[in-house]
Amino acid sequence: MKISIIVPIYNSEKFLAQCIESVLAQHYQGFELLLVDDGSTDTSLEICKQYAKLDSRIKVYHLKNGGVSRARNYGLGQALGEWITFLDSDDWISDDYLDFLCVDPQDDVLNVVQAKMSSEKKSKAWPIKFEAGHYKWSESFMLDNLLVYGTPWGKLYNRRLLVEHNIYFDETISNHEDHLFYLTYLLHINQFHVCAGGCYYYRIGNGGTLSRKLPNYKSILYAYDKLDFVYRQLLLQNGLVHTKLPSMRHFLLYVKIKSLRSVFYNENTKRERRQVLSIFHHKEILNGYRCVSLNSLLMKTILLMPGYFRYLMLFLLRRYLKG
Repeated sequence: MKISIIVPIYNSEKFLAQCIESVLAQHYQGFELLLVDDGSTDTSLEICKQYAKLDSRIKVYHLKNGGVSRARNYGLGQALGEWITFLDSDDWISDDYLDFLCVDPQDDVLNVVQAKMSSEKKSKAWPIKFEAGHYKWSESFMLDNLLVYGTPWGKLYNRRLLVEHNIYFDETISNHEDHLFYLTYLLHINQFHVCAGGCYYYRIGNGGTLSRKLPNYKSILYAYDKLDFVYRQLLLQNGLVHTKLPSMRHFLLYVKIKSLRSVFYNENTKRERRQVLSIFHHKEILNGYRCVSLNSLLMKTILLMPGYFRYLMLFLLRRYLKG
């Protein structure tokens, strides 16, 4: 069984060698490594070419800068493996990662490997913890966490399903496009398999290795609408319309509130700001506040808003919770 590992790269010279070495150190040998350089201006491309000389499984592609989604999509178009997994260029994987990720792959099952967050000083567990095993859509507690775990990496995707259903990264949005890709793929699977071992190491505190455009509030709201549409499709398709999934609900609320934050940070007219503020008159959005805690993404987003807007949001939040 052949796996295609797709790595989008942008100015990753500091961490790229560790990323590539971690793939070459895999016990599982049946892979191809697709290094897609997204117009790097440092030595990333040269590093890729040097490694390609050492191992015939490495393929290097150089694109004009177009963003991480375009780089990933290009990799998908070049991939020859039956199965696809993604790796970010500043991250790395344990040497048994593919061993566990590739255990008994099935077309209608998504294999998931757990992650750890790593900085220069230490590694710590990913905020969401999963117990190893198979999970059906009916197991709402695990499902809620798995829906929020929307990173493209740490998962094994069936290439036939991706091609057959035309699933790709939306290049028209620069925010949450990875989560949209993930949720769209879930429309075509019946179970999750959380692997018993292996680890994906996600490097924190490094924002420069994936080329992204700065999103505006319209882009974020557009992403929200798409995420919400696919999410509702998932619930309807699996008979979960009346199932409470608080983590996913908070995530969607966080996306919408981020658009509010964006409209006050970027240059927008008063009319545009009023338009975005009107979102909070919607009952569904207000209801989402009932489960907010100080540690939630929602509260953290509010606290990062410009001063006058932050106090307004906290006032509205406090008034609503009391009511």
